[in-house]
Amino acid sequence: MDIILEPLIGPLGAVECRRSLSRGWVLVLRALAVWPPALVALGVLWVWWFQGQFVSHYSPAVALSWGLILVEAMLVTVALLLGQALLAGTFAGEKHPSTAALLAAQVSPLEIVFSRLMGRLCVVALIFLAGLPILAGFSALCGNGALILALLIALPVAVAFGGGGLALAVSTVTRTARDALLVVYLFEVLLLFAPLLGHYLAGPSREWIDPLNPYQGIGALAASRDLVPALTTIGMWTLIGILGCAWATWRLRPAYLNAADGPKRRWSLLSFWRGPAVTDRPMLWKELHIEQAHSFSRIVKWLGILAVAAYSGTCLLLSALVAWGTWIEDDPDGVAWALSALSDLLSWSWLTAWLIQWALGLRAAASITSERMRGTWDALLVSPLHASEIVWAKIYGSIYGLRALLGSLILVWTAGLLCGALAAGDYVELLAQALLVGSFMTAVGVLFSLLCESSTRAMTGTILAWIGAACVFLVIAGTATFVVMMVWILWYMVQAVPPPGPIGSWPGILFQVVRFALYGSAAVVIAICVRQWFDSLAGRSTASGPERRMRNRRDTERGELTSRNL
Repeated sequence: MDIILEPLIGPLGAVECRRSLSRGWVLVLRALAVWPPALVALGVLWVWWFQGQFVSHYSPAVALSWGLILVEAMLVTVALLLGQALLAGTFAGEKHPSTAALLAAQVSPLEIVFSRLMGRLCVVALIFLAGLPILAGFSALCGNGALILALLIALPVAVAFGGGGLALAVSTVTRTARDALLVVYLFEVLLLFAPLLGHYLAGPSREWIDPLNPYQGIGALAASRDLVPALTTIGMWTLIGILGCAWATWRLRPAYLNAADGPKRRWSLLSFWRGPAVTDRPMLWKELHIEQAHSFSRIVKWLGILAVAAYSGTCLLLSALVAWGTWIEDDPDGVAWALSALSDLLSWSWLTAWLIQWALGLRAAASITSERMRGTWDALLVSPLHASEIVWAKIYGSIYGLRALLGSLILVWTAGLLCGALAAGDYVELLAQALLVGSFMTAVGVLFSLLCESSTRAMTGTILAWIGAACVFLVIAGTATFVVMMVWILWYMVQAVPPPGPIGSWPGILFQVVRFALYGSAAVVIAICVRQWFDSLAGRSTASGPERRMRNRRDTERGELTSRNL
């Protein structure tokens, strides 16, 4: 491998790639990455066969085009999420000793940045290679030439490079890997909102704003063979990657020199504030009143406040205009304009739901690894606290820390529902996205935080679990809905009775109910398993089940006796 990689990316980059690819979980990830594109291919082939049985002269062009778009969208999603999770902790946090040693050696900052970028992105490249044969097959069946296939490959590669460069740049100015990753994801969410912003701009400006969304040019490239949007997106994301790497190269040494002096203490009006007294649930008190002070750095807090205030404030202002023009002062034109703008904004609410899920998962993924970094985890393990106290406090504290974000977005969705800009079904789906999927991400984050030694690995595992659960639960819910529909149709065929009416929307409702039920059930099961296996996973106990239950009973009696004495 070194013979091939060293001439291309240098000796340091070859070492980073070899180190990244030598980990066992990468091979497992490579094997699992084949399944989502393969399921899409099987689905398209089944639709092709099924329609061919009932429709004469059926053309599979539409199904093949949708299959190509879905596989390309999967690769772009992986490029948006996975590379940044691997790179966010490269220079953030306590500044890894290996990078400090490289800075003291005769290696330029550019070589360090480039080698870290290549070493992490080679893991993403393995996932791309898993879906490449299916992507090429769909492209060939759609009649696309070599140029279209090359652009289909270059688009996720450019997005991965741009997001990786951005993650490296942010990691040089943030305190922890979690903060760096949240800033990157927040920036990417804003880029996904680009078509909404371009809708209100003039034609020439819109042509440059829309391609910032990496999904914007997929349909035009795969279906209508329009090269311009994809080429513009590739150029913009490549430029973002170059600028991010340049910033990381420039700020790498100053960031390490500033970190060598330790964190700077900033005075504020709340510096002399003292929290409430410790209650009889000390772990929960710690999560609610101590950990919140170390939750996010200032750059994350202010960026989050500005983004949420801009989105929520605009939506609430438009809702107020609708209410004013409807009930206070009759203004049909103003109400129609405000309602149209509010509907456009709320149509992108799925992005804010994604942001909530990522934030909950990443905060939970750093809940235990941050304790290890501060050297306080061993003290918790030797304390008489039960596993349930620690686990549920970590889960509740992760949700409690983002209560303002959850509350503001639920308020916005409720206002849109009352104004008629958001359908009732969409409102329920958004609530389920925020609450059920968010709870699932919190439980998964705590699990990976317990299993992994570093925040980077815990966050990567959490994001991979989000992607994997989305694919698996979609397949299970779709299969269950299809089976129920087939049973329903066969029942009426056997009875020789026509169906009572059109199918309507109940299959979609059933699909969503099954999908979110899977998320909720998985969250509960993961939380219970973490509670049951906490002592073994944390290394606090290797006792068998009966011995562990006996020890827990003795600890409970000792804790009750201590409480009575106090």
